[in-house]
Amino acid sequence: MEVVDIPVLGKKFTWFTVDGKSMSRLDSFLVSWGFIANSGITGQWIGDRDISDHCPIWLVREQSNWGPKPFRVINGWFEHPKFLPFVESSWKSFNIQGKKTFVLKEKFKMLRERLKVWNKDVFGFLDLNIEKTVKEINDIEGLLEDSGNTENLSRREGLNKDFWKHLNYKDSLLKQKSRSQWVKEGDSNTSFFHDIIKGRRRQNQLVALKDGDTWVQGVDDIKLFVKSFFETYFDEDWVDRLSLDGLDFNTISDEDNLMLLEPFTLEEVRE
Repeated sequence: MEVVDIPVLGKKFTWFTVDGKSMSRLDSFLVSWGFIANSGITGQWIGDRDISDHCPIWLVREQSNWGPKPFRVINGWFEHPKFLPFVESSWKSFNIQGKKTFVLKEKFKMLRERLKVWNKDVFGFLDLNIEKTVKEINDIEGLLEDSGNTENLSRREGLNKDFWKHLNYKDSLLKQKSRSQWVKEGDSNTSFFHDIIKGRRRQNQLVALKDGDTWVQGVDDIKLFVKSFFETYFDEDWVDRLSLDGLDFNTISDEDNLMLLEPFTLEEVRE
């Protein structure tokens, strides 16, 4: 059974000598991924010791829900022949009115929703697609044993291409999630990538924040603390600033304005 060391909170060390000159982390919990997933374990806490040379240590359990996950582009999308045409046609179909920045923002929001649906339809069931394709290949090969039908041979060739296509999509997704940039193109080791992904999730997990000598724990408390920090950091007193209201400036005519807005010609650039 594979066990891992989970994030540590509180003190860094669990054992101290009487004179306090030597210290070490002798005590820790090693738990399996299945136990972490089923119990909601988020870390291990090292508390303050009394007369003992060892600090108390206990598991921290909490069901973490940080809200909606951010939208991310999957590299494997670009390998699909219909991805770019789908993006182009979707972008052109959006009819948004308003300022350019508003139009751009709304188009990106609509494209994001379209891509979520497209990803679910095309990439959402990779494992099932692979299993289904393998089953169909075996069924076709069973028919080929009885008769070398040309149509079945052609069908098997197409299924074989589909199998490798789905497998490459899955490998691309795992590589991106693991962020193992040094892996060469074409390398395939599913368990290796899964181990890296699990390690990254464990390492990046936010369990608590330390504010001076105080620990802030729990999703709700951490959210409130971060919100309060940035509100305080970016807060400023209202002051009266200079205004240009009521001042008259020289303006150009509409004809001159149109001339200035015209695109540059090649001759003008050369001059």
